[in-house]
Amino acid sequence: MTLTPYSYTEISDLLDHTDICRLLDDDTTTRLLGASNQPTPAAPPTETDPAVPARPANDAAYMAALWQHIRDREQKKSTAAQAPVWARPTPPAAPAVPAWVWRYSALALSTGGAIGLAGWGIGQTAAWGPYLEEALYALAAVVIGGAACAMAAASVLRKLIGTFRARLERPQITQNITAHGFMSRAGGTINQ
Repeated sequence: MTLTPYSYTEISDLLDHTDICRLLDDDTTTRLLGASNQPTPAAPPTETDPAVPARPANDAAYMAALWQHIRDREQKKSTAAQAPVWARPTPPAAPAVPAWVWRYSALALSTGGAIGLAGWGIGQTAAWGPYLEEALYALAAVVIGGAACAMAAASVLRKLIGTFRARLERPQITQNITAHGFMSRAGGTINQ
């Protein structure tokens, strides 16, 4: 059976698509397609049969073979249009990104994130500003008073430590001086 080319409109006019889908899913269709796609020897023309239809529209195996033929042709066209892998030009390699770009982009992102977070925090506390004023003044007084007390205590402690350290580190010197007469030479010893 030779396949004659049909246009898509002729095929859609001739076929009911639900029957074709059912036919293609059927196991016998596979056998029929295998048998119908085999080349058959051409029959000698008979003069007794003058009207042989070239396109039998009601033969389901012929229509299934036709659809398979169309799919094969479309597949061949789509694969022939693509160039083989070895013939495709390779894209140029992207230049490497310098390390300083990554460092400064990370710095910019973290700075922008911190500024955004600070703005969000200010926006959240803006409504409570009048109520927090006294609390903030009290907190500031406590912090300033505590810092002043700590500085005064540190100063006093530093003086006490300096005094005790000076006494501990000061050497004990004893000196014994003796003279044996009114105009005599004096002599002595120094002990530490």
